[in-house]
Amino acid sequence: MEYQKTFGADEEIRGADLPIDLKLPAKRILDAGELRVTAVATHHGDCPSVAYRVDSNNESIVFSGDMDASALPNLIGLAKGCSLLVFHCAVLDPPNSPTLLYSLHTAPKHIGEAARDAGVKRLLLSHIAPDVEAASRSVLQSIQASYKGPVGFAHDKLRVRDVSALR
Repeated sequence: MEYQKTFGADEEIRGADLPIDLKLPAKRILDAGELRVTAVATHHGDCPSVAYRVDSNNESIVFSGDMDASALPNLIGLAKGCSLLVFHCAVLDPPNSPTLLYSLHTAPKHIGEAARDAGVKRLLLSHIAPDVEAASRSVLQSIQASYKGPVGFAHDKLRVRDVSALR
C-alpha cells in the first residue's frame, strides 16, 4: 500500500498559532526558500476559520475555506494578484438558500466581487453544495457580473497541474 512506503520515517511537525481576530494582519507561517505560506483570519458563523496563501516559483494559490462575507476584506488582502483563488461556494445568492447559511458562507455575487477586488487571475469554486451545482449557470452569471476572469467548478479528484489551463 502507498502509505507504507514512508511508514516509520522521521517526521517533524511544527505548530503555529494562527490569527483568529479579523482585525489582525495576515501571518507568515512558513518561509522555506521559494515556498511561503501565509494565513489570515476569516469567519464561519460562531467559529473562527482561516484562509491560506501558498506562494512558490512565481505562482500563488489562495484557499478561502468556509467563510461568510464579513471576512472578505481579509481574504481580498491575502489574495491580491494571486494566480488562483479557490473559494468555497456552498450557497446561492439571497434569498435562494436558507438564511442561516449566509452566516456561514459567501454568496456567489460577493465571491465575484472579492475575486475582482483582489485582482486574481483565475477562480476555482469548491465545496459546492448540490443546489449550487444544480444552478451552476446562474452562479456563474452572478460571479461574472463583476469578475471577468476564468471561473471553474472543482469536482472530486480534480488535479490542477497548470493553473493557466483552468478556464
